[in-house]
Amino acid sequence: MVIFNTYGLRGYVAMDINDGSIIWDNRGMTTASHLSSRPMQVGDKFYFIKGSRFFAMDLNNGNTLENFLWPPNNEWLNSRISHFEGTLYMTLKEYTKPTFAELVSTKVDDLSYSNWTRFLRTTPSENDGYKPSYFAPTVYMKENEEKLLIFARGFYKNIDDSYYNFQAYNLNTQELEWSTEDSFMNSFAQPKIDGDRVYTHTDDKIYCLNANTGETIWDYDISTTGFNIVLSTIAVGLVLHEDVLLGIGKNDKNICLDKFTGQVRWRYTFDDQKDLDRQADSSQPETPCIYKDKIYYINGSGGITSVDIYNGGAYKQYYMPLYSYYAAFDTTLFEKKFGSFGSGGMTISEDGVLFTSDEFRFLAFKIPDE
Repeated sequence: MVIFNTYGLRGYVAMDINDGSIIWDNRGMTTASHLSSRPMQVGDKFYFIKGSRFFAMDLNNGNTLENFLWPPNNEWLNSRISHFEGTLYMTLKEYTKPTFAELVSTKVDDLSYSNWTRFLRTTPSENDGYKPSYFAPTVYMKENEEKLLIFARGFYKNIDDSYYNFQAYNLNTQELEWSTEDSFMNSFAQPKIDGDRVYTHTDDKIYCLNANTGETIWDYDISTTGFNIVLSTIAVGLVLHEDVLLGIGKNDKNICLDKFTGQVRWRYTFDDQKDLDRQADSSQPETPCIYKDKIYYINGSGGITSVDIYNGGAYKQYYMPLYSYYAAFDTTLFEKKFGSFGSGGMTISEDGVLFTSDEFRFLAFKIPDE
């Protein structure tokens, strides 16, 4: 089955992949405005944060297995959840006027509040008055099987006075393993771990770090080399595939680097038709859609763009037949593009069926053979 995350409609819908019949539908399961756009799947369960509530859901029937309000009423769990070997990791902060940052974890087989572990709490007084934040924890296992929790840290005073860095916390020894230099970054992205390397990007550079030491193996400047690709932390961003690291731009540029050396394999600027048709828009960064060495993503026009990973130029566009920018440029519905793809993201099956949705329909189509 395929599960659609209809976060604007407050629920999920599971459908048979062959005929589209509904297996279960729990829309209306909650009363707040949006579900998390990034549920964490572990086996046959979803885990997600919505508002200040933590949910666990059975994917076999859509039933809620766990639903509790985080007890301290001014603390806020971040919606981005990481999982490693039966443990969930996420970040915690105050919601209204953040005065601390903290990491939390829990075993998936005991989600009661009393079983949650808090660690690495920090406050402005410990950071020269800067308000701290933690982002995007990811687990890396060393050769000696010790586990490092690698995460970004932000420190903020005002819009002109802030900085970021990365740290690794040893979950076995409960000590900091390494930290990158302060001001190492001017923004952050979810770290991607491949072997003993960590890949991430800022507004200015793509970085490859040694996961054991935090040392920079290579970096590539994306802002001053004349190419000026814009990578987003909420769209496709960086994608690892075999021996390459692909950057899908929020503007009309894509780039492909050798993941071991950082050397450019190719870089490509779309310079025809509309820029929006090339821009990565709402595709989720954690689940890149790759089929036969092509990556598929939602573009800024609400269509789907496909790009060949190994040459960058063999692209195609897919639009709704009646509601593309070319057929119905001024057709709108409640000030939104009518019939655009991707309001609930997309995924591709092993046999090349692409599942997505527009504002009012669930959709599946076979990717054409080329």
